[in-house]
Amino acid sequence: MLDSLRPAGNGDLEFLVHLEEACMRGYVAGLGRPWTGSFEDGASLEGHRIMVEDGEDVGLVATVPHPDHLWLDKLYVSPKKQSCGIGSAALRRVRDEALGSGLPLRLCVLINNPAFAFYRRNGSTEFGRTTQRIFLEYTD
Repeated sequence: MLDSLRPAGNGDLEFLVHLEEACMRGYVAGLGRPWTGSFEDGASLEGHRIMVEDGEDVGLVATVPHPDHLWLDKLYVSPKKQSCGIGSAALRRVRDEALGSGLPLRLCVLINNPAFAFYRRNGSTEFGRTTQRIFLEYTD
């Protein structure tokens, strides 16, 4: 289970690049889009936290504050650690932070990503859709 969320630093970049690619590249390609990761040189790690389980880095959660909501920008769990409750625990923590501040938690997921079912199982409601993305939120 998830032990902690620690702030991400520049020393985590290699882990983050590999994690993001392992979690997202196939879904991006499935939409016919070229792969470009978000961790380019100089990318800000503000709001990025590493998920730690038994002393091992196993995932990432990143949020961006807005005046009227907290945006869940990334939630990645290492493929070998998926379906173990780690993502759900991290999502609960971030959701509780947002709702505890009186703000909804919002996010989007690629339309072909099975993470949509994960977010629905964890209580999200859909509030919008495009040809490639589904927008979700938690309000209570």
